Amino acid sequence: MNYKELIKRSYCKRKDQYIDYFFKNIVCTDQKPCIGQDNVLINNPFDIAIVRNSQEKKSHLGNKYIERNWRTCIFYFINKQDAYEYLSDSNKENYRFTPNDENIRWDSTNGFPSSKINIANLDTVNHHVFSYFKKAKSSWFVRSFIYFVLIICDDDSEISFKDFHIHYWNSKYRFAKANKKPLFGKSKSNIFVEDVAGELSLIENENKDSIDCVKAFYGRIDFFPENEEAYVDIKNDIDSGIKYILCQGAARTGKTILAMRFLHDFPDYNLLLMNYNFYLSLKDAFGVLNAKFPSDRIFHHDLKHKSNGCWVSGSISKHYKLDLSHLIVDEAQRLALVEERGIQYGVLSELDEINDIINCKNHAQTLFFGDNSQRLNPRYDQGFDAIKASIGDKDYREYYFSTPLGVPPEIIKNVRFLLGFDNSSPHPINQFSISIQKDETKFIDSYLNDMQRKRHLVIPVIADELHDGITIGNHLFKNIKNKDNPFLLFDSDVQNNYFLTAYSVISREIESVYLYLPKMIHLDDDNQICISGYSDNTFLINHLYTIMTRSTMNLYICCEDEKLGELLSEKIDAIKNEPAKEEDEEIQQLEFDYDVFISYFGTNREDGTYSDAKRVCDILKKQGINVFLYNYSYNDEDKDLKFNETWHVISRSKTLVFVFNEFVEKDSSGLIKRKTSNGEASRIYQELDLFGEKITLGIRKAKTDVRFYYIGKQLNKFTIYPFLNRYIPILTQGNSNCCFMNDNDLIKWINERFKDNE
Repeated sequence: MNYKELIKRSYCKRKDQYIDYFFKNIVCTDQKPCIGQDNVLINNPFDIAIVRNSQEKKSHLGNKYIERNWRTCIFYFINKQDAYEYLSDSNKENYRFTPNDENIRWDSTNGFPSSKINIANLDTVNHHVFSYFKKAKSSWFVRSFIYFVLIICDDDSEISFKDFHIHYWNSKYRFAKANKKPLFGKSKSNIFVEDVAGELSLIENENKDSIDCVKAFYGRIDFFPENEEAYVDIKNDIDSGIKYILCQGAARTGKTILAMRFLHDFPDYNLLLMNYNFYLSLKDAFGVLNAKFPSDRIFHHDLKHKSNGCWVSGSISKHYKLDLSHLIVDEAQRLALVEERGIQYGVLSELDEINDIINCKNHAQTLFFGDNSQRLNPRYDQGFDAIKASIGDKDYREYYFSTPLGVPPEIIKNVRFLLGFDNSSPHPINQFSISIQKDETKFIDSYLNDMQRKRHLVIPVIADELHDGITIGNHLFKNIKNKDNPFLLFDSDVQNNYFLTAYSVISREIESVYLYLPKMIHLDDDNQICISGYSDNTFLINHLYTIMTRSTMNLYICCEDEKLGELLSEKIDAIKNEPAKEEDEEIQQLEFDYDVFISYFGTNREDGTYSDAKRVCDILKKQGINVFLYNYSYNDEDKDLKFNETWHVISRSKTLVFVFNEFVEKDSSGLIKRKTSNGEASRIYQELDLFGEKITLGIRKAKTDVRFYYIGKQLNKFTIYPFLNRYIPILTQGNSNCCFMNDNDLIKWINERFKDNE
């Protein structure tokens, strides 16, 4: 018999009375508790109550503030007869319950009942229950108090304090005895959670990211294929001395987990976290998993003079509490440009964080992880464009993660379509709903009557436009800004009386998002979504993108501007009418006419690459590769294609190789030129852009299906990637080793890419 079997065999007739006594006489609250269970645990002998607890405390500065705590109480019972028999006060080791052994060492032929229960054995039962939950439900322990309440019960004796044996997991990451009354301290309020199972699921989801990050730090988590491939490539870039590595991707594409893995593998690096709440939860996650938090290597960014921030210190002086020479930045799009401003005791001079990182003394390498579409603060957030501008002509690599983890990719694709992103189109969706409601009263009634556990009314607020709240359908909703506890956001009182913003929902999953667009958000004369008071709509679109992509099941929209409502309604209809496609199966069955399509430029120009493209073609054909090169290598059906019709072959070609030099046509921004000097569409632009569209649709992959062959003299291995990345980024992002500089590289790629042709 082990401790679980001992608990399971004990039936308590007066369970409710014991639990009521616990809360009334030990916690010291008169409120009636709500009891539930975790539905995931099989044959569950544990009863659980969750309390939202608020306390008024003083800070080290002498200021009063309200601290909100999450207190989970886990109850389990052993009847007195079993306790006397199995947990007796025997001095013989063989009869005792030992911390390192889940089994009770007891033999029915030799064991004997005792009139006294061994307290040490009760403590050991609690220790085993704690160890079980900490291993099976580690996410529960992040930023939370958990109480383990062992109750020795019977059917008729008077219930007393001595029947309760309580341990708890505290904020110092220790498992300790709890003997004080009131158990939760002097509480300002205790609120019982009604839906215990739902709340446990919420806590688990909220804290899973931080737990996974610690596991990633120690290499104890399985990585998705895209992340594993990126890890290998980025590690090669680090080992090769590439000074700047930019990793972009939508929310929940595994960027932070990857950053934690690099932090572990490269001990010289420091990690800068832009999210203060995530910094705290990550710190707790290390404690939960019995690991030492590397406080000398992980820092949080701060612009508000918090004492434990890493960036700004004191009223006037500024300094960095971390070494910037080897740095990983998470949510790098939020790196700020703080303008010079006067303060009470002097002047706070300008602070350009990107410049300070990139041009810091003794700079070695920087890894930037983030998502440009989640730049939210127009006053500070500079984004990846500013990072690239600061890097200038220095060598860098860029990766883009496209596969969200836990969120259907169709959601992100359709959000891009709704917001009018370039090259976006509607995609069929399964088990997800997008709809729009014109009547705001019906919209709010639907929201208030929605029984979904994780639902929220969200409004895009860039600055403080709605600081006094907003009335929708005769119902007043206040701004959530003062409700800082992440779990409290899903309290029904909060849901029914407060609206959230993008700042509140970033990095959060919500089952049903109710998005309300007030009249200040509208279509302008150019049919662009804009917000009154801002000439640039970039940040509005980022707020909308962040809000819309939080939804995992339902996205409901209501907007005051009639013209905008009509546009969104048309796009939602297009999404709903999009026929389902089985793309994966379609791609697998796709047969290609050519293994390689060769692009080049300047057929009749001295500085063109046609002659070199022919040489590359000959090398490929000698290796048994079927190649298309205009007017040189083709199948019979394509022999009469005209010069400007070569793009027709792209869809029938498995891969693309672009033979180029430094004289390739570019515009003033360094991008591929869309039109020739006579105003006609550029053939090169058509070919490369069309292949890029295949990559966007998931029909091709840049990492395996695109290569460049450089035959010029001005560029080298350190400058070639920045050149290409600015020229045609869709084909180079996440494809850092995309360029050949010699025939050996070409032949090596042929052998790897087409080994199945043999």
